[in-house]
Amino acid sequence: MPFVLLDDQGYPLKEYLLRPYPFDKNLDSAKETFNYRLSKARRMIECTFGILVSKWRCLKTELQMNPEHVDIVIKTICLLHNIIIDKEGIDETLLEQVRRDRTINSETHSVSRRNNRSRTEAYIIGT
Repeated sequence: MPFVLLDDQGYPLKEYLLRPYPFDKNLDSAKETFNYRLSKARRMIECTFGILVSKWRCLKTELQMNPEHVDIVIKTICLLHNIIIDKEGIDETLLEQVRRDRTINSETHSVSRRNNRSRTEAYIIGT
């Protein structure tokens, strides 16, 4: 499977970009299913990243390092995060806080994100 970016309709369609089909009352069930699954994947990635950011404060700002090292740092953070979950379990209060923050942010910024490409979030999936 290739690497792809998940996005909303703020970016033009490219081969490496997955975005939902435009809203239409006449969408067939396959396109509705695709839109639903794409939306669910984006929400899961947002929640996962929110958990990582709350635990690893270095992710709250731009990483000030050589771009060649960023992959190693991100993979190391994910590995350490998974080890901590295996040893200590997942913090349910942290998970609930991230979900609540994401809901509040999506409600307050949904209009401005549609109109501002620089704030539109794109997510990389694939390993």
